[in-house]
Amino acid sequence: MLFWIREEDMTRGKITNLLGSLAVAGPLAAGAWAGEKVGTTAVQLYKPEQVIRSVAVEEQAAPAVAQANEGEPADEAKEEEPLNYLMQQLNCTSIGPWLTCNGIKAAGWLAQGFTWNPDSPDNRFNFPMTFNDRSNDYQLNQLYVYFERPVNTEACCWDIGGRVDMLLGTDYYFTTSVGWETNPDGTQDWNSEDGPRRQFGAGRLFGIAVPQLYAEVYAPVHTGYSIKIGHFYTPVGYETVTSTGNFFYSHAFTHQYFEPFTHWGMQAETKLTKQLKMQFGVTAGWDTLDDASDKARVHGSLTWTSCDEKTMLFYALMVGEEPGLSAEETRTYQSIYMTHKICENLTSVTGTDLIYQDDGSINHSGAVDDAEAYSIYQYLLYDINKCWSAGVRFEASRDDDNLRIVPVGGLTDPDGIGGAPPIAVDGSTFYSLTAGLNWKPYEHVRVRPELRWDWSDFNIGPAGTFDDSSDNNQFTASFDVIISF
Repeated sequence: MLFWIREEDMTRGKITNLLGSLAVAGPLAAGAWAGEKVGTTAVQLYKPEQVIRSVAVEEQAAPAVAQANEGEPADEAKEEEPLNYLMQQLNCTSIGPWLTCNGIKAAGWLAQGFTWNPDSPDNRFNFPMTFNDRSNDYQLNQLYVYFERPVNTEACCWDIGGRVDMLLGTDYYFTTSVGWETNPDGTQDWNSEDGPRRQFGAGRLFGIAVPQLYAEVYAPVHTGYSIKIGHFYTPVGYETVTSTGNFFYSHAFTHQYFEPFTHWGMQAETKLTKQLKMQFGVTAGWDTLDDASDKARVHGSLTWTSCDEKTMLFYALMVGEEPGLSAEETRTYQSIYMTHKICENLTSVTGTDLIYQDDGSINHSGAVDDAEAYSIYQYLLYDINKCWSAGVRFEASRDDDNLRIVPVGGLTDPDGIGGAPPIAVDGSTFYSLTAGLNWKPYEHVRVRPELRWDWSDFNIGPAGTFDDSSDNNQFTASFDVIISF
């Protein structure tokens, strides 16, 4: 959900109500933490490249306006904005004052959890679930720290900034990029391969990733352009890599298998109007720095918000060569989602992804053919009070040619062996229903319990999808704790 918030309109009562919605998922309250100047309007999207910035402030300190007494000017309160815990500790050294003097801030969080799977799969994995992928095992998902100098988008002059993010934990495995943390052949570069993970190449359970490393330039041309150059989170999709950016502990199949996580390249952003924002970029592709084709990929997006600030519509398109069945061919990707504030405490999120991959499967004649995958998802997020919120997520993901979730797009039915023509394995549909709570017992602590049920029609002979390839459904109960600093 998008929020435009003017500081002169903020009162203590509004801030108190706003705090009650923070745990529901960044979109309900991110705008309140943007820290705009009086009389300006800013758009904060619940998106990967922005959610860390907004949530980090949100979960580390009350907004400056909240510190003011009623009747006090917002600007006076803004000067008294408290530092987060990490900056307080750094200020006790020679590093902190230097960071502050140069407009650089540091922040982070610790996210850890546990997932119970009553089936107790032999391989100890909840595949095809990711991130909280270990069954009946503790996971330190993310020890996340970032340093950032945000550019001043309200000034009338050029500005230079940048950001670097470091992730230590079990989630590293799903956030690496080829030519950076991993090699082009799929082997690990930074991290050890001595471990049980095999889904995207051999890897240990615990490792390091650097999902963002970019310079940013603000150009006061026309309505202003913010330009990132380097390594940054993708602008597409509703969920994010960062633990603080999502309502649920587990991730949707759509997020893991149908969307990129990061890009290397250039991305620009500008506001066309107060209600319409545009992004466009040229990158090396999906989660890669060292690509075999060395061809540029392009993407663009539009974000529209209604005048009453209750509805936001996002559309993105990506086109470029990505790995198909045996070689890199053209992939076209679209992402559409809408957030709508139904009433004061209830928000709906509805979205869909579509992937079309050239030469991504084997057809029923045994020839290489195109592949497609698509999904639809629905969230309902409800604020109970300032400490509790509840949410439900349902998704149906159709991997029409078994290219994305269980990548056996080239597998043929054994009946085709022995003179008979090969028969392609039909695609599969994966369903997921998740219900969970967010509890904030303290300002910097968030607990996310959830129950999840997955099922699928994927079947190749006796093989299934879940429980170490022995079943077509799976139940998990999990929770995690996020401590921001």
